[in-house]
Amino acid sequence: MIQKYVKYDRRRIGDRGEGGESVAGEALDDFVDRFSAILRDSGLPPMPARTFAYVLGLGRRSYTAAELADATGASPAAISGAVNYLIGVGMLERRRGSDRRHHYELPPGDPWASMIARRQAILVRWYESLGQAAQDLGDQQEDHGEPLQLGARFFAFMAQELPGMLARWESFRDGSSGQP
Repeated sequence: MIQKYVKYDRRRIGDRGEGGESVAGEALDDFVDRFSAILRDSGLPPMPARTFAYVLGLGRRSYTAAELADATGASPAAISGAVNYLIGVGMLERRRGSDRRHHYELPPGDPWASMIARRQAILVRWYESLGQAAQDLGDQQEDHGEPLQLGARFFAFMAQELPGMLARWESFRDGSSGQP
């Protein structure tokens, strides 16, 4: 079930961009609320979802933990957990800044395609596990065989198609395959 997004009370940073230009705070808040709700509906925990939405919405190259805590209104401990989660799933990277603090940023290149490409190994593990379960359990109970085998075939198909889909995306992204 898809959840409606909820407005949160929070402090705002980013009302000024790096060059001092004004950023539409209300538009940022609306984006963060909507996109973090979509990420939560997709399975991301709430704090990593809000943190990632702020990273996208504020549009800067890198952020310190203190800046992310200020943007989200969260505690430093909550931000630490959120960025560690986002780093673990490949949505953020950590680097040491010239100020000797950790800075968090989007992966270089195409972060969206990179996130999806990392899922191929998971798809392989799913189809291998489901295929093995279909062999082990399918003969013992007839109800197990069909959904397990169907799942194994589905995830095998997805793992096989993913590289081609990403290649088509690169072509589309670079403008060589026309419009949708």
